[in-house]
Amino acid sequence: MSTLQDTIAKKFFDSLKEIKEVEPHVVAQLQALLDAGGKPKVDDLVKIFTSPPDQEAK
Repeated sequence: MSTLQDTIAKKFFDSLKEIKEVEPHVVAQLQALLDAGGKPKVDDLVKIFTSPPDQEAK
């Protein structure tokens, strides 16, 4: 059984994937960052949204 947080996150990422302006690599990296747990750092978010599609944020 999934938690309320999991349900909300799934709906958020499903909606985000439907937006043409958001690159698929951004969605995947953002999902990986949030799945890792903890509080995301601003620097990590900046890397995700500013990196070219062929680079992975770390």
